Amino acid sequence: MSRKLIITAACTSVLAVSAANAETLNIYNAAGFSSYYAEQLVPAFEEATGINVELVSIKNSELAGAVTTQVDSGSSDIHLVIAGDVWISQLENEGLLQPINLDSISNLGNLAGSPAEVYATRWDGIALPSHADYTPVGLFAASVDPESVDTMDELKAFICENPGRWQEGAAGRSGPGNGHKIAIAAALGEDLEDPDSWSAAWDYMSEYANCVREFTSGTGATIKAMAAGENLAIPMNYGWQAELRYKGEIPADSQLVNPYGVTFVAAHGMAIVETVEGSTYDAAIEFLNFQLSDEAQVLITNTIHYPLTLSGWAASDAEMRDATTEAVVGITFEDFAKEGNFSAMPSGEAQNRAYSLWEEKIAAGHSFSE
Repeated sequence: MSRKLIITAACTSVLAVSAANAETLNIYNAAGFSSYYAEQLVPAFEEATGINVELVSIKNSELAGAVTTQVDSGSSDIHLVIAGDVWISQLENEGLLQPINLDSISNLGNLAGSPAEVYATRWDGIALPSHADYTPVGLFAASVDPESVDTMDELKAFICENPGRWQEGAAGRSGPGNGHKIAIAAALGEDLEDPDSWSAAWDYMSEYANCVREFTSGTGATIKAMAAGENLAIPMNYGWQAELRYKGEIPADSQLVNPYGVTFVAAHGMAIVETVEGSTYDAAIEFLNFQLSDEAQVLITNTIHYPLTLSGWAASDAEMRDATTEAVVGITFEDFAKEGNFSAMPSGEAQNRAYSLWEEKIAAGHSFSE
């Protein structure tokens, strides 16, 4: 196990001096969201700490192999990773990450009271949240009566009454598509940690599957088809649709409807690779702590997403808070945090099993019919 520097909140200034003299911090980002990580967070962190960052974009499918090669060789080229929940769990299970001494994260308490607080201990100290979105929510065209799709039975009927006009991503290849499938199971009372035991959820998905023209590899195609008026509805995330709405990339009059009765907090995680030690470990800790600061959270609001923390929202510019609130159809982050029925996604292992079973039970027999 790599050496850990035990640092308390009282020693934050010592950490800053030590980390500022560290070599470049190499961060591999498999989570996307470049409008935040590359354009906002990294420049702000470098300016605040004097630590240089090399941010490398990598596919989720390539991340574990790259980290495994490093750990097996004993090298230390990848210092910190940013990835989705499933991929963080995979790296953890393969012994490729090292525990974070949470006493050294003085800003950890900023998560208190926010929906993302469920991720403060989600990964048992192996990772911390870097960004969270909220999933799923149905994005419907203005022509759809929202009261006609606000229950699970009504949603299924809508999909099959409008063949080819609802589109979702294939399991494991789309965040909103994944949220939609897991939320179906939640709404129907299934045990989310045991997809093999699901019955009603698989029946539900099979009953509408052939009304879907295509289960896409990714969410981008569903967004483009929605913008072009080809789709009447798609599953989405609250924050993602807000950014798209603000940029004019989806119809301004599109509507949000949540028929599921649950909203999942879907987080990106930040974690330190097993072979990292010394001053580079200190720099990685400084990055984790900075990400939970109000300064960093304000930058998330600037991308028209809800931040992780309520204090970050309060510290954000009023104009950006208003723009974000408008893009999430009039809901402030404070109200969203109070009113939402939030839950963490099931474990990474359960998610992967659900996606494999979806391929067997739904995708394998899919045949679109008008």
